[in-house]
Amino acid sequence: MKKISIALSILFAYILSASAQNNIVIPPGEKGNINMKLLVAADAGDSVLVRQMIDAGALVDSRVSDGSTALTIASQNGFTNIVEILLNKGADPNVQRGDGASALFLAAKNNHTKTVTLLLSRNVQVDLPTSRGATALWIAAQEGLTNIISTLLKKGADPNVKAIGGVTPLMICSETGHAET
Repeated sequence: MKKISIALSILFAYILSASAQNNIVIPPGEKGNINMKLLVAADAGDSVLVRQMIDAGALVDSRVSDGSTALTIASQNGFTNIVEILLNKGADPNVQRGDGASALFLAAKNNHTKTVTLLLSRNVQVDLPTSRGATALWIAAQEGLTNIISTLLKKGADPNVKAIGGVTPLMICSETGHAET
C-alpha cells in the first residue's frame, strides 16, 4: 500500500511539474487542490513548484489526514531549501503531525543536520514532545546520531526529558548500544 502511495505521489508530482512548465493556470476556487499540490511539491523536493503554489494562494500550514504539513514533510526528507522557503513564508516551525511529531523531531530522526540547524535558528521549541513523549533529542539518542545530539544539546535540549515509560535520552542510548553518544 505504501509503495502505491509513493508511486502516486511521484506521478502526481510529475504531472504538476509538467503543468507548471506548460504555464497551466489553476482556476480560482481550487484552494484544496492548490494546498495538496503544495504538499506533493514539498514531498518531491520541488522548490520551484512550492514557491508557485504559495504564490497561487496555498496555505503553508495546510494538512493532510495524518496531520502532515509541507514543513513536516520537507523536514522529514531533508529538503532544507524548501524548509527555509516555508519558514520565510510564515509556516509554523512548531507544527506537529497527528502523532505529535514536529518538523524538528522528523529532521532529527532522519539525520538531516542542516535542516535541524535551520529549524533551531527559527525559534523552534527544542523539547516539543510527540504524543509518546519523545523529543528530537530522544529520537537522536535512540538512533545514535551524535552530530544531531550535539547540535540539540548546544541549543538547550533537555537530556532529562522522559518519554512514556520514563525513559530519558541517556537511558535510551545505553539501551540501544549507543553509550558512546
